[in-house]
Amino acid sequence: MKLKSLVAVLVLGAVILPGLIHAVSAAPVVYYYSGYYWWYPYRYFYYRPYTTYYYYYPGYYYYPGYGYQYSLSVSSSPSGIDTPSGGGQYSYGSTATVNAAPVITRESGVRYVFGYWSGDVEGSSPTMTVSMDRSKTAVANYKTQYYLTVNSNPAGIASLSGEGWYDAGSAAKVTASPLVVNVGSDTRYVFASWSSGESKTGSYSMPVQMNSAQTATANYKKQYLLKLSSPYGYTQGAGWYDEGATATISIDQSASGNFGIRYVFDRWEGTQTLTSPVAPVTMNSPQNLTAVWRADYSQLFTISVICLIVVLSAILLFRYYSRGRQAQAKPVSVKYCAQCGAQIPEAAKFCVECGTKQ
Repeated sequence: MKLKSLVAVLVLGAVILPGLIHAVSAAPVVYYYSGYYWWYPYRYFYYRPYTTYYYYYPGYYYYPGYGYQYSLSVSSSPSGIDTPSGGGQYSYGSTATVNAAPVITRESGVRYVFGYWSGDVEGSSPTMTVSMDRSKTAVANYKTQYYLTVNSNPAGIASLSGEGWYDAGSAAKVTASPLVVNVGSDTRYVFASWSSGESKTGSYSMPVQMNSAQTATANYKKQYLLKLSSPYGYTQGAGWYDEGATATISIDQSASGNFGIRYVFDRWEGTQTLTSPVAPVTMNSPQNLTAVWRADYSQLFTISVICLIVVLSAILLFRYYSRGRQAQAKPVSVKYCAQCGAQIPEAAKFCVECGTKQ
């Protein structure tokens, strides 16, 4: 009788004990499974037809015949940027592998670059292994990057630097070179300014704050050469001018030449014809102008007439002077002394040589 009672108690205990454990545990959820299982840590082995119970406890699962299961929660920051792989339930002591996308592009000029893992996983590699000795979390942290596009106007006119991806909030620097690009001997492009959104600077380099995708443009202005030449006088206004600008040219109206010949400005000739010595020139293309002069002989004629008058006057004066001297120098009559033969004036009464009375 006592033996039968002991067997009954053991049977009832095997059946009721799991229910009692469930009643006093903190796990509220009951799952059903048909068949045999081991109940750890008691190691009781028994058969229950069709229904077998196992329970969920905070932080782990207990599966019949498999032991404790730990959860690995995987997410990304900012939230929703990526869905890293590797999350789920793992047996105690097993190794999980989490994997995040290295680069995620959502829109033009914006991307998210993997930086590091945080939570219960530490490392900078997108792929990491996790030892599952307890329930863990892994957060893939991404940084936002914006693309800086650098171009020139006109396109391809210069060498540019600074284009690429930059972390959000960082400062980029764009540079253009050379500052002067020659296109032939009389046309060139000169750096004018950088423009990026509302920012503009005349410096060849410019900082760009990367708070969004940006485009920086190096603006070059076109210039034409104005050439002036002249055999006489002094020209003004030659040089480089912006396309469409108005240059003012000028030259002396007259110039002195040799032998009293004077040259007078007549016109400008070359890429266009201008009649005024001071004239505006619209620089829509390279300009090459030469001053044309005409000879003015009126001064030479005046000088020649004056010279002729001077020469004639000199001749007349010389002849007049010569005639006056001839009139003053009259001839003197002479005679000879009868005693000594000396020449004496005709009016002399005595010879100046011998004293003989004449």
